[in-house]
Amino acid sequence: MTDAEKALRVLLDKVLKERRYEPSEIKIQEMSSGGRNYTSALFLISICLPEKELKLFAKVANIGKELRNIMQADWLYGTERFVYTRLMHLYNELQKDLKDEYRYVFPEFYGISEETDKSDPETFKKITANMIYRIGGEEETQSSKNIWIKNDLIERSLSVLDEGDRAAVRKLIVNSNSMSVFNKPINKPVISHGDYRLSNMLFKGQGDELKVRVVDYQTVHAGCAVTDLVYFIYLSSDEEFLRLYFDKLANHYYTSLEAALKRLSVDPVEVYPREQFERDLKEKLPYAVLAGVLLLPVIIADEESAPKLNNDLADISTFIVKTNDLFAERLRGIVSDCIRRGVL
Repeated sequence: MTDAEKALRVLLDKVLKERRYEPSEIKIQEMSSGGRNYTSALFLISICLPEKELKLFAKVANIGKELRNIMQADWLYGTERFVYTRLMHLYNELQKDLKDEYRYVFPEFYGISEETDKSDPETFKKITANMIYRIGGEEETQSSKNIWIKNDLIERSLSVLDEGDRAAVRKLIVNSNSMSVFNKPINKPVISHGDYRLSNMLFKGQGDELKVRVVDYQTVHAGCAVTDLVYFIYLSSDEEFLRLYFDKLANHYYTSLEAALKRLSVDPVEVYPREQFERDLKEKLPYAVLAGVLLLPVIIADEESAPKLNNDLADISTFIVKTNDLFAERLRGIVSDCIRRGVL
C-alpha cells in the first residue's frame, strides 16, 4: 500500500465516522490520469452502505519535497482547500433562489485532511485581494523559472513550428514572459478556474441529460472573465475547429453570461458590457500562444512520456516532457489561427 493510499484511508475512516456510515465493504482503486495530473495521486472509492453504493473520487498530494516548492504546490493545495471549504458555500448562498438548471454545481465535498484557513472574508473584494495567479509571476522562484530554461522546454515546443512562425512566437514569449500577466484582471476581477479544460471535467449521462461537474480547483484566482474561455477553446481544439467555431463560441459565452447576470438581477451593461468583453478578448488572445507553448505539451503528453514527480528524488531535471505528433498539430493550429487574427 502506497503512502498516498494510507493517508486516504485515514481520512476516509474519519469521514465515515463523522457521517455515521457503517459500510459493509470499501474498495479503493488508484487510477491513472493518462499523464494529465502531476500534483496528486488519484483514487476511485466504492463504499457499500445498507441503502446505497457510494462512489467517490479522491486526490492526495503527491509531489516530492524539492518540487513542492518549485511548483507552488502549497498555493495549489491551499487554493483547492479554500474553494471547497469556503468559496463553494458563498456560491451556493448566491444561487439559492435560482432554479437548479441555472446553478453552478460543485462536486459534493466529503472531507479534507488538512486544517482549513481561519480567515473570514466579508466581501468579494477581500476574498479576491490575495487570489493572484502565482505560476509564472512575481511570486515565482528562480528555480521554477529554471524548469522552462534549464530543461529547454520552450525551444523543444518551438521546434515543431516553421522557422518564420518560430521567430514570431519566440518574440511574443520574450515580450510577455509571464503567464501571470495574462491571468491578471483587466478591469473588474472575476473568479477564474485557471486550468479549465476537458480533462478537468466529469461527465455523467442520464437518458437525454448530460451532467457536467468541474474539478481541480488548484489554480482558482482573481482574474479576467475571458482567460478561461481562451484557454479552454484553444487548448482543446484543432485549427479547423477554431476557424469555424471560435467566434460562435465567444458569442455564445457572452450571451449566456448576460442571461446569468440578469437572473441574479445584475445589469450586464453596467457590470460587463459586450464592448468591454470584446476588448478583453482581443487583449488576452496572445495567452493562447503562450499556453500552447508552455502548457499544451504537459496537457496532452503520452502517459509513458509524462514526468514522474511523486518522489523526493524528483527535481528540475525530472520535468521533461517529450512532444508528440498531436502536440505539433495543435500548436501549429493555435499559431496559424492567431496569425489569421492578427495576434502574431
